[in-house]
Amino acid sequence: MKADISKTQGMDKFSVGNYREKELYYGYKCVDKKDERAIIDLRLYASRSDKYGRKYAVIWTKDGAGKGYAGGYGYDKKSAAVSSAIEDAGISLSERIDGVGEDAIRSALSAIMEAYGYTPEAWILVEFYA
Repeated sequence: MKADISKTQGMDKFSVGNYREKELYYGYKCVDKKDERAIIDLRLYASRSDKYGRKYAVIWTKDGAGKGYAGGYGYDKKSAAVSSAIEDAGISLSERIDGVGEDAIRSALSAIMEAYGYTPEAWILVEFYA
């Protein structure tokens, strides 16, 4: 998978809208091993009252940010919300990740880090539960 970051813009890095009202339940950070700085911060939120309903994603990169959501039934909403957030940040991927699962999310993050010039040995993926 390849990522194109040439149109990266998206929302302001400090603008997350109403996502702070939702419950953070999962996240990913791509951390530079040299200076231990997060290059990508991806957070997933859900409604407090309906954990199986709509999923929300916010991604912060070194160039901007994006947000997205997914709802409905019958597919992986986590990867669909992440795909929407990545697209909103102005990043395009060579392969579709929406609705196909967590491995696709990890592949997308790797592709974005590669587009930023990081080799696999130069960074680490941290996954966390909230």
